[in-house]
Amino acid sequence: MKNIKENPDKKTNESLDKNANKSINQNANKNMEKAMWKKIQMRNMWDILWILFVMVLLQMVAYIVCSIVYYNGDFSVVYERVVATKNGDNTFIYFVSIVSAFLTLVYGVHKYHKKTEFDTEEEISFRFNFKGIFYLIFVGVGSSIILSFLLTFISGFAPEFFEKYNEKIDVMVVTGSIINLLYVIILGPVSEEVIFRGVIFKRTRFSFGLVAGNIIQAVIFGIFHGNIIQGIYTFILGLLMGYVVYKYKDVLSSIIAHIFFNVTSVLLSVLDKHNGITNYKEIISLIIIAGVILFLTGIYGIVKFKDEPKINN
Repeated sequence: MKNIKENPDKKTNESLDKNANKSINQNANKNMEKAMWKKIQMRNMWDILWILFVMVLLQMVAYIVCSIVYYNGDFSVVYERVVATKNGDNTFIYFVSIVSAFLTLVYGVHKYHKKTEFDTEEEISFRFNFKGIFYLIFVGVGSSIILSFLLTFISGFAPEFFEKYNEKIDVMVVTGSIINLLYVIILGPVSEEVIFRGVIFKRTRFSFGLVAGNIIQAVIFGIFHGNIIQGIYTFILGLLMGYVVYKYKDVLSSIIAHIFFNVTSVLLSVLDKHNGITNYKEIISLIIIAGVILFLTGIYGIVKFKDEPKINN
């Protein structure tokens, strides 16, 4: 029998066709993946907007409930004593803040523990080792000192921007009630960290990566505080707390750092109000140096920190 030789041109054409089909399929898959990813990102952002809407709604509910309890539902009295007056009923305002923070915390815990498509990474529980905790404390205290004195320095150039912020601080320091401290030191930091770092950051990081996701949640955190001055320093705080959560892999870590941040802010405000520490340059210098050392030590420890998964016996 004669050997039948295949046409080399035919083999070449078949090979080209296969490569072309493979390339088309790969491009089609890439386009489908991009389309799906954009769809996920859009759904993600709508979910974040919904979360923020619910938070605003919960604040309104808290305001209505507190008005009923505190003023027997007489909203004309609420307007007269709280809204229309420059120095309104501060106890009522903090009462509303506490109820709002509690409702937000309940909602945030529900969203935080709800299984979603964002739970792609291994969750590692926060372990109370001494080094880990001290780093968080150092960062919380140090960053609070640095930002407090930085804001004080800037306020000398634009005092009009700091008027509302200073009023809030004065209210907190002058009244100094248990209700105020409960909100500022405990409920506020816990509810904010659960909702912003535990819920929102999980979504922004999943969709946009660590850097962009951290910036987005920090911007939202700053805007949500409602004024320029608080917005600036809470944006910086949000960036820092986002990185803490990334390193420790648990929102409890940022709660600890945030609590010490607020505690330090309150103590500095009290000292300045009653003792006028801003008038003593030597004391200010020592406090700032201590704050910088604590902050740098804490940041170094957090960057180097490596937690290990718990081993089930």
